Formats: sequence, C-alpha cells, structure tokens
Amino acid sequence: QRKEGMRVFASINAGGTKLEPWELIKSAFFTHGTSEQQQLQVQMTFDHDSLSIKRMLGLKNDDSGINNGLRTIWLATRKFARMDDLFNEFNDALTQSKDPARTHSDLLKIILFSAPLIKGLDNGSKDVKTITKKRYDLSAAYPVSVAMRDKVACPILLSVLLRLQQDPTKAEDALPPCTWRPI
Repeated sequence: QRKEGMRVFASINAGGTKLEPWELIKSAFFTHGTSEQQQLQVQMTFDHDSLSIKRMLGLKNDDSGINNGLRTIWLATRKFARMDDLFNEFNDALTQSKDPARTHSDLLKIILFSAPLIKGLDNGSKDVKTITKKRYDLSAAYPVSVAMRDKVACPILLSVLLRLQQDPTKAEDALPPCTWRPI
C-alpha cells in the first residue's frame, strides 16, 4: 500500500500537476499510516472533519493558508524549516521515529487541534472551539499576531497554547512570568 500511494503521487507529479507542500505532507502521512485507523485519521485531519486543516485554513482557489498553517505548526512544535523543506521535515519525522505509529498519531492530533487556533489567531476570534471541545478567546493575541505579521507571533502563541493544552499545570513553564524593571 505504501508503494502504491507514493506511486500515485509520483505519477500525478510526473504528469505535470504541481503538488502543494500540504498535499505532499498528506501523502507522507498516508504512506506511513498503514492501518485503516491511521488512514481515517489522515482523512479527518486533512480533508473530512469540520475542523480539518483544509476546511479551517484553505480558501477556494488558494492553498497558501494550509501550507502556512502546516509551517506554523512545525515551527511551534519542532524547529525552523523553510516552506520548501516542510515535506522533508514531516516525512523524516515519520520515517526516523522510534515509535512510528505514535508519532503519526501525535502529529495528526496536533495538526487537527492547531488548525482552528491558527485561524483564530489570524482573525482575532473571541470563541475558538478545538477538537478537545475547549474554547479559547484569542482576541487579546490578535494585535500581537498582526503587529508581527504572523511570522514570529503565530508559532510562538501556538506553541504556548499547545503546551497549555498538554498540561495546564505547566503554564508557568510555557509562559514564564516576566518582570518589568525600568532602566
């Protein structure tokens, strides 16, 4: 099945259809997710769920929101990566993992959880619902993300929100208190 999935994507690409980074990343998840459960999880994360990254961040004729969203998620959870390297980064994470099934599942959960937060950070939403059914008011963070043009602020804010979601008791570690001392 893995080889078949890669063959299909390679043949589409060989046929002259330019694939977007998010489509290549999705293909990596399909390739590395061998069970039926993993395949369904990929479909929900990328296409079918109401909170999927495609429905949250995609526009009718523009996939840049999905690509930028995946890069934001990568920057928030892993390390720096250029857009051109994003497929390789996701693919390497899935390939080189000591526990591939868990890495596959964890990355998909992070993507599905993050998509509505990224959309909320993008438009200053007062009420963002995630797959955990928790609601967030991101309107206070909106001026920061706009001021920094989402290049730095969105991955940082998303990283904090993801850390708080994992363990709310680590709030101080995720967002350490700072003191202002005038010079």
